[in-house]
Order: sequence, then C-alpha cells, then structure tokens
Amino acid sequence: MTSVFMGSLSHNIFAVVLLATFIFAASGCVSLQKQPVKIPTVSTESMNTQTLVSEAEKAWKTRDYITSELFYTRLLERSDIPEKVILPATERLAVSSFKSGHYHEAEARLDQWKKLSDEAVNSPVWQKYYFETLTAIKDFPKLRDHLS
Repeated sequence: MTSVFMGSLSHNIFAVVLLATFIFAASGCVSLQKQPVKIPTVSTESMNTQTLVSEAEKAWKTRDYITSELFYTRLLERSDIPEKVILPATERLAVSSFKSGHYHEAEARLDQWKKLSDEAVNSPVWQKYYFETLTAIKDFPKLRDHLS
C-alpha cells in the first residue's frame, strides 16, 4: 500500500511541478508578446479650440504621432479654427498620419495640403512623404506619374 501511495504522490508532485513550470514559462513570455498600441483617451470635445491647438502642438513636438493625428484631425473639423492654423495643421496631420501607419489618410492629407498651398509640391517634406506614402500603399502608377 505504501508503494501505491508513494507512486500516486510522485505523480501528483510531478503534475504540480509541471503546472508550475508551465505557469512560470507562460508568464515569462507575456513580455515578449506585442503590446497593444496605446490609444489616446483624452476627449477633444471638452477642449476649446485654442487648447486643442496647444495640445496638438505638444503631441507633435513630443513625436506622439498617434495623438497628434487625432488632435489635428479634430482641430481641422472645428468651424472656429484660426485661418493661420489650417495649413500647418494640415501639414502636421499628413506627416502624423504617415508616421502612425495610416498611409491612405496620409495621402488624402497630402492632397489637401497641396490644394491649400501652391508651394506644397516644392516642399522637401511634402515630396518625401508623398513619395513614401505612394510607395507604402503600392500605388506605383501614381508614383510613376509623380516622378515623371
């Protein structure tokens, strides 16, 4: 009876050790998994336009492109946006969209920038991001037209 009890006990100990090893290994792998993108949780609706301008600029300067994209998008939707803010906000939104991996949005904002300013296509920034955006979305016919 003792040998049966000892055999059963050794199986139980083995199962506990195996389970503990699995839990330890699984918890160690958590840090290796891709972490979710941190999405801004700030509501822009409660901000007045000047505060939104300041917060968008702060996000831009700290290279927080996801937040910058959100804030500049919301800013450009405002009816009371100062005229002098529209062009730089559009430029920064185009770049922020690209840097956030939203290439189709970046293309739309680059087109908007070009409509707002005749000088846009002469800007090295516009040229760089237009080229990189068309490459990212694999719009080679449009890229070919642009380069010719």
